[in-house]
Amino acid sequence: SDWSISLNYTSGGGLSSASTVGSFAIDASGNVWITDTTAGSVIEWNAVGAAQSPSTGFSAGGGPISIDASGNVWVSGDGALYELSNLGAAYPWSPFGGVAGGGGDMAIDSNSNLWITTAVGAHEFNSLGQQLSPTAGYAYDGINDITALGVDSSDNVWLANILSSGDGVSYAEIGNPGGQLIVNGSLSAGRTVYPQIAADGAGKTWVLEPSAVSVVQPFGGRGATLQATSYAGGGTYGGGSSGLDFWNARGIALDGAGTAWIANQGGQTNPVIPPGVLPIALSLSYYTSAVSYTSSSLAAGTLRVAVDGAGNVWVLLADNSV
Repeated sequence: SDWSISLNYTSGGGLSSASTVGSFAIDASGNVWITDTTAGSVIEWNAVGAAQSPSTGFSAGGGPISIDASGNVWVSGDGALYELSNLGAAYPWSPFGGVAGGGGDMAIDSNSNLWITTAVGAHEFNSLGQQLSPTAGYAYDGINDITALGVDSSDNVWLANILSSGDGVSYAEIGNPGGQLIVNGSLSAGRTVYPQIAADGAGKTWVLEPSAVSVVQPFGGRGATLQATSYAGGGTYGGGSSGLDFWNARGIALDGAGTAWIANQGGQTNPVIPPGVLPIALSLSYYTSAVSYTSSSLAAGTLRVAVDGAGNVWVLLADNSV
């Protein structure tokens, strides 16, 4: 009764087997923008995978990418921040000064300010490319090795980092504007958290680990304790009767219909969990297993997930395909 179909786009517009994909984003017209860290370029496809960029792509840094409310494409490169029009043309004032190494994750808030994470802090830039945070970013005692960043429905910024002891993951919420630390705490026993923090309309923040997804409740203010619930992957093996049907997850996105999508490489054998994309209804009080959409192409290694305006789910893969 289900006519869902998986399409695998493999090349075009500057993307090839020689590329190294870094990040991707989808604009309001449904065009897909992919960064190539090897070439330091950006590839643009339309909503059906046809190349819109030239055979060499558009020249820009190959790091994290985000698209602002005006349709401008922002790409973080090593020490440089690039702004392109929705046609892929670099503005004459671009590039701006950026962050060393390009950073690991990027998000844009409702004021079109850009937030880029590095290992030691969060860097904020306005829509004119001016850095609003200190040169070294907003840094906080005990919050190091930051690997993921996201903006919640209240426009506050969330960071996820691996504890220095290597024994868990910590989440921190910082104020916007200003970058003041609101709250932080160790809330997970996992040892890895990947880029892409997703926020739903109820103020909850979704953070992904390889074998679990943590849902962090909105902070209740002074005197309240930061609350997060971790839901295990691994099917019945990983989390009892309510274990979610994913394993080796990389990539999470929320759509407009109230569903979270988790892409995973699979790999578990008891029970067997094949590579797939798992939809989870946000309305459930306790997230239970749903039917995964499976595809052997996802075994190449999922990196990130995005949802376009039509509700299609796109997955960036480590073999330079989508």
